[in-house]
Amino acid sequence: MPSISLTGKELALDARVTLPQGGVGFLRYVGLIEGKEERGLFAGVELTGADVARGKNSGLADGVHYFQVAQAGSGIFLPYNRLATANLGVMSPSAHKPRTSSAMGRRRSMLPSPAGLNHGDEPGPSPGRSTPTHSSRDSVRFSSSSRLSLVRKPSLSSIPSEYTRASRRSSSSTSTLADKPRVVSAHSPYLAPMRKSSLQFSPEHTRGISVHSFNTTRSSSDSTYSLEERARIDALQSPVAVGRTCDKHDTDMQVRALAQAKDKLEGENALLSSRLEERSEILNELKALVSEYEPAIEALEHDLQQQAAQHTEVIHARDLKLEKVKNDNARVTQELREALAELEGDMGKNHELYLAEVDRLKDGIDARERLIAELLQEKARFEGKTEAIRQESAGELAALKSAIERMELAMVKIQEEMRGAKERYEAERKAITEERDMWRGKAEEVQAVAADKPSGVASETSLFETSHLTSKIDSLLAELDAKNAQIEILQRTDASEVAALQARLIDAEAELVEKTTAVVSLQLELESATEKFKGARELEGDDVNALERLRGELLAVTRRLEDADAERTARDTLVAELKEALEQSVRVSASERVNFENQLKIMSNSFDAKGNVMAVKDKFIADLQAKLAAAASEAAEEKRALKAKLAAGPEAMGEAAGEDRPKLEKEVQKLRRILENTASGLFNRDQHIDELKKQIDAKTREASVDKARLEKEVQLLHLKLQNVGRDLVSRNHTVEDVSSRAIRELEDEARKGENSRLEEDNAKLRAEIKILSIALEKAGRVLANKNGDIEVLRHQVGSLENLNMRPPSLVSRDSVSSVNSMNDIQMENKMKLLQKNLDKAHASLATKDMMIKDLNNEVGYLNKHMASGKSSSINPGAAEVRAQELAAVRAENAALAQMLERLQKGETRPEDARAALSPLQKSKLVADAQLHVRVEELNETISRLESQLLQALQENNHLNDRLVAISSDSPGSTHDVDDSAVSEISELMVYKPERSDVSAGRKMWCGLCEREGHDSMECPYENDMF
Repeated sequence: MPSISLTGKELALDARVTLPQGGVGFLRYVGLIEGKEERGLFAGVELTGADVARGKNSGLADGVHYFQVAQAGSGIFLPYNRLATANLGVMSPSAHKPRTSSAMGRRRSMLPSPAGLNHGDEPGPSPGRSTPTHSSRDSVRFSSSSRLSLVRKPSLSSIPSEYTRASRRSSSSTSTLADKPRVVSAHSPYLAPMRKSSLQFSPEHTRGISVHSFNTTRSSSDSTYSLEERARIDALQSPVAVGRTCDKHDTDMQVRALAQAKDKLEGENALLSSRLEERSEILNELKALVSEYEPAIEALEHDLQQQAAQHTEVIHARDLKLEKVKNDNARVTQELREALAELEGDMGKNHELYLAEVDRLKDGIDARERLIAELLQEKARFEGKTEAIRQESAGELAALKSAIERMELAMVKIQEEMRGAKERYEAERKAITEERDMWRGKAEEVQAVAADKPSGVASETSLFETSHLTSKIDSLLAELDAKNAQIEILQRTDASEVAALQARLIDAEAELVEKTTAVVSLQLELESATEKFKGARELEGDDVNALERLRGELLAVTRRLEDADAERTARDTLVAELKEALEQSVRVSASERVNFENQLKIMSNSFDAKGNVMAVKDKFIADLQAKLAAAASEAAEEKRALKAKLAAGPEAMGEAAGEDRPKLEKEVQKLRRILENTASGLFNRDQHIDELKKQIDAKTREASVDKARLEKEVQLLHLKLQNVGRDLVSRNHTVEDVSSRAIRELEDEARKGENSRLEEDNAKLRAEIKILSIALEKAGRVLANKNGDIEVLRHQVGSLENLNMRPPSLVSRDSVSSVNSMNDIQMENKMKLLQKNLDKAHASLATKDMMIKDLNNEVGYLNKHMASGKSSSINPGAAEVRAQELAAVRAENAALAQMLERLQKGETRPEDARAALSPLQKSKLVADAQLHVRVEELNETISRLESQLLQALQENNHLNDRLVAISSDSPGSTHDVDDSAVSEISELMVYKPERSDVSAGRKMWCGLCEREGHDSMECPYENDMF
């Protein structure tokens, strides 16, 4: 892009300029920059010298090349006004607007050269370009615009002294010569000393010289004298030259010379007068020009003063900064000198310390060699112990597998017993079905006989008996279906529990495999540590390099210790987070358990309400049955009376026909109405009983559905707790891995880490054995409960068989009451079954709480071990004793497991088990390994099982005796026995919890998720749970 021409005075291209921020260079470009036209003119400067490094480009801006540079990267762009302000004295006049003044045009040649106005700070010509000369006639141009556009106006003191002296001399001579001509004598000191050759010239020659000099003066724009005139003026101004050039010429020659000189001086005087006049005009014009420039000069001087003050302030500030930097440097230098002195002193101390450290490291090398020998011995001992542990683990695994097989055999035996019971039930059901068919046949026979008989009373009686037998058969079928449903529920429960036990045993096997893998990995780590120690011993030597490497290893160990501390801090944070998560899960489980208990309470209350309604209905049915029995007895008496009358023969009927016939007909009609009312009442009662049975069946189905739902919820809770346990176990494994890595990195903690890991494995084995024993105890309790239920069902079936074996004539009030008592017992058994399921759920939750507590204890133990593991040292004797104790503990655990298995299988009586466990309570190893609590738990479990077994046997015997009494007593005493049985059974009612408001005492309670901390409108669990 070409440069834009400027008016007035501006910086000349290729001029040497000074940058505002310091530094020098040459101006190469002035103009606009593409894309930045609104920011005005820019100047492109090529830096030189030491300032080249401050360059930012090579004359390029946004891809456009504006100027060339000699060295790449030495160009810079900046605003032109800033550069012009920093270079006020480097302005060149512009030639675009010439001056039009006539006076200056006429006497342009008489002006002094512009070089006389120069201050000496004009830039020199740049390489490759020529500075224009100002000696020609048209080189100097003055105009009003150029005069006003001066950036740095020259002062009067800048005019050369030669010009001022000449002006004064010319003005004084002009005024003198104007008044009178000057006479020069021969003895005047102003006579120029000249040689003969210079003084001998003709007047023509003088006039020629004068004209020539005048023309030369008129034509010269530099206003300089000719050589002769300058020499003459110098001669006149130098009186010494007169004495030096005077010789011993004769007087004539001097007179002639003086005459010639006089003529010449007169001509020169006239010439000088004319020139003085012209110069006076020039002076007047210069005065006018000065008066014209004075305001601008004053403004420039004011600006210069302000800029000088600003520069003075800047220089003062720089001086202060420089002084501050000097002081800082002096202070830093003094500090460095002091630090060097301290370092020199420390170097001497460090040298001594280093020598002492070398001695200490040598001692450490010896100690390490001894330690390596001890480690090798310890490795051998560990290998033997590892082999023993492997064999022992294999034995434990074999024992567990045999226990699994025995449990599977026990489960198969239980299933076979269940199948046998089912077959027996099928046979009983078949017998009941055959009996029902027999009763139906009898009913059909009775109906056929009643159809053959002409009497209406007989037909009605047979119809009643038939309907009663039908209802009895239906009730037996309903009871049979209920028993089949209970059998199916028991089978499903057995299958689920067996599957859970199998899954638990599979997990135990997997954990044993993991422990075996851990033992193998420990061996490999021990071998690698041994190899590392061997390599370290081979690399160690007596030279300084080995000592330095050892020192580096010590530093690395220190860093690893610091890293281990950091990891321990992170691990503590992780454990805290795990604890917090565990507490949160426990809180959630507790809230869910509270919700579950509340739901169970609600269901229990609903069952109680339903039981009350059923009691009222049963009472109403009993009243109806009593009335029915009374009516049936009355009808039977009248039937017998009628049969007696019929047996008396037609003669008695004929004899009485005349007298009592109307009365008999009235009685017969009355009896018929009674029978009709009784039949209709019985029909209505049967319908009402059928409706009640349907309602009972519906409520039973609802109860079964609720029970299934509760079982599913309990299973979900179990799954959640298992997931929490697995998560916690995985996190514990993570913590164990981190701790094991930290321990492996420390050479002195290798054996301690292995011992702690074995202790943790032993603790896990004990916990797993404890869990398995709890599961086995639970299975034993379930089997005992199922055996009790089976015995109850057997007694109920036996009582029903006894009832069915009775003849139809004996089915009276006592049979009806016995059936009612059986129904009551059945309902109570169902309530007991629900209560047992509730107890099982509570026991499962308690077991999970115990598991969570054990896991928390293990986490605390791990943290405690990691905290104490850093400061502990290797003690081979203590480790060996501890290994022996652990082996003894494992043996005791195996004995306990075998005792528990024998106790569960029934191979050992509780008394024998207690006698076998008594010496274990006195064992110190068992007490140290925390097995005393386990023995106490086994004793408590044995006592609890015995008490529960005795209590269940007593209750079953009592109920069976009562049922047998109900089913086999005489009719006269049946009613009394039923009342006593009812009173005895009423004592075994299900626990009825008090109703309570779960939101009482809480500030915020949500009725949707049943949690505290928020209300139902802001429930965060609503979308997830509902």
